[in-house]
Amino acid sequence: MDIELSGARKTFIVESRELLQEMEAALLSLEKSPEDSDTINSLFRSIHTIKGSSGIVEVVSVERFSHAAESLLSKVRDGTIKITAHIIELLLACRDHIANLVDLAEAEIDDIPKDTLKRGDALTSALNAYLNGRDGG
Repeated sequence: MDIELSGARKTFIVESRELLQEMEAALLSLEKSPEDSDTINSLFRSIHTIKGSSGIVEVVSVERFSHAAESLLSKVRDGTIKITAHIIELLLACRDHIANLVDLAEAEIDDIPKDTLKRGDALTSALNAYLNGRDGG
């Protein structure tokens, strides 16, 4: 990895952790006020930024996984999908999974452990169930 990308990756790690904290706070806030459009928009911006930044610094695992979560939040934002306790729980699990992928990226571990891959697949399936009009629960 060249020095410039390495510095950008370090910045990505720090910023992603901050955005993940913001995501968690937003999701916990939505438990009390599920219709709060400002919080929903903030949550969308966080995942959108993580996804975009991960693409720039070539952290493909984060970019790919974040795409489905971003798509779900886009539909929540435009009112197509209503936020529920189950969606909040799912998105909290996605947030934790992204945090794990960011930790792996920081440690420069390219071979993602099988259990982590399996968890990501299960979460992606649940996200896709909502995106395809089926209850993810």
